[in-house]
Amino acid sequence: MYSAYFTSYKTGIAVGDTGTIVKTTDGGSHWNLISSITLNRLYSVQFPSTNIGYAAGVDGTLIKTTDGGDNWIMKTQAIADTLRCVWFTDDNTGYVVSRNGALLKTTDGGNNWQSKPSGITQNLNAIRFATENLGYAAGNDNKLLRTTDAGETWIIQITNSFQGNYKGIYIDNFGLVTIVGSNGTALGNYPEISSIQEYWNNGEVMITPNPAKDKITISLQNNENFSSLALSIYNIQEQLMMQQAIKQSNNEISRNWGQEFILQR
Repeated sequence: MYSAYFTSYKTGIAVGDTGTIVKTTDGGSHWNLISSITLNRLYSVQFPSTNIGYAAGVDGTLIKTTDGGDNWIMKTQAIADTLRCVWFTDDNTGYVVSRNGALLKTTDGGNNWQSKPSGITQNLNAIRFATENLGYAAGNDNKLLRTTDAGETWIIQITNSFQGNYKGIYIDNFGLVTIVGSNGTALGNYPEISSIQEYWNNGEVMITPNPAKDKITISLQNNENFSSLALSIYNIQEQLMMQQAIKQSNNEISRNWGQEFILQR
């Protein structure tokens, strides 16, 4: 299997060789084989919503489901080449990447595709969006691209001196980007954005008490200005409990959440 995507804690789809599609509804303990409409290898699968999902692979194969992965239909071939990754920001707007810097976009659920200039000739292996406008694409020879206009234009980013091939991208709830690649390489906390998580990791923020229940105090080290930061608190189910701007060096936040929680880096 080459790719897996979970739409919930228990429900997920994985794809692989000879068009293989399997589905789990119990968190991966058991997998059921789904009837596929292709024998081509599938490299990537992603669901922008619970029922609508897309999978992509060799020879430009792109298939779509509208019932949570139980049935699939063939969509318009974006290009006659291997599609290494697919990512949709909503049910209809999506992107695929391929060899020689090929990057394509659809706004009608894969019926029609438009080529977008990537500015590179290296193979692209991964693409992921943090929002409908902000996204990243990564590929061979440590190439990383960034868009802020929903994939219309892409700008090459400068990364560390690692020389190799980027294979995957992950973006967390704070907007921090992790890039993984060949030889076990992983680049974390990219880019250097205004995230309280980043400052906490660097020891420049203290949050007390921890564990906490109804009040936390955020203390700023080195007298830096955190006026552009926002704090988001999620519970263990990844539900947003609160979001609040940081406005001064010592910020006291009081809230009755009705449960004890632990803040982790």
